[in-house]
Amino acid sequence: MKKLLLLLFLPITLHTVEAQSSPLKAQEALKKLGNKIDRSNRDKRNPDYSKSFEKTPLVFRDWYYGKLLFSDNTAMDSIRFNFDVDVNSVVVQFGMDISAVSLKPDVVESFLLYDQGHERQFIRKIKADFKDIKYHMPFFEVVLGEDGGDKLTILKQYQKTQVSEDNQGSYKPVGFKADGTQIVYNFRVTYFSKRAEDSTYQKFGLSKKKILGLFDKAKGKEVLGYVRSNGLKWSDEPAMMQVIEKFFE
Repeated sequence: MKKLLLLLFLPITLHTVEAQSSPLKAQEALKKLGNKIDRSNRDKRNPDYSKSFEKTPLVFRDWYYGKLLFSDNTAMDSIRFNFDVDVNSVVVQFGMDISAVSLKPDVVESFLLYDQGHERQFIRKIKADFKDIKYHMPFFEVVLGEDGGDKLTILKQYQKTQVSEDNQGSYKPVGFKADGTQIVYNFRVTYFSKRAEDSTYQKFGLSKKKILGLFDKAKGKEVLGYVRSNGLKWSDEPAMMQVIEKFFE
C-alpha cells in the first residue's frame, strides 16, 4: 500500500537549478512525491545525508539536480538527488538543511543528471540483462549509443560497496555506524558493452585490447593508427567513446 509522507510542519525550501523556489512550491513537490516515498528506507543513522563523498555511502561525489522518471510514467524535474548504496535507493533532498528522503527501489525507472549543462542518462537494468555481473547499484549510465538500439551500446555502472574487516587492506575509512564502528567502502566503475545482435551485455574495459576487440582486423589497424597519431590514451573515457563512435559501423 502506497505510503504518504506528512511533513507539512517542516519549513522546507526546494532549491532548483536557476533559483530558489518558494516554500509553498516545495510543499507541493513533496506532496506530489508523497505516494512514492517509503519512510522505512530512510537512513536513520544519518538522516541528513552528509554531502561528504568520502564519509557516506552516497555514490555520486556531488548532489545533482536532474529529472526523475518514475515507473508509473510520471516525472519530476529540477530535483536534487543522489544514490545511497546502504538503502539501495535514490535519495531526494528538499533543501540544504532538511533531511533527505529515499524512494522505493523499484519506483524510479530512470533519471537524468544535469552535470554542468550536460545531461547524463541513467537507466535501470536487471541481472538477466548481463552475461556476468555483481549486481549492486541497479542504474547504469549510458555513455555510448542507446539501450535497445541498432548499434553498439556501452553502459557504465558505479559501485560503492562495504568492505569486510578481513579485506580492508589500504582502503580509508569512509563511514561509521551508530555505535561508532568504522565502515569501509570500495568505490569503482565497471563498463559493459552490447552489439545490436547480442542478447546480453558483457564486461568491457577502457584498454587497448578491449577497444580494438570491438573491430575486425583491418578496422582495428585504423583505430590503432588514429589513437597513436592523436596521442590519445586508452583509459580516457570521453576520447575513447568518440573514437569508438567514429569507427564502429
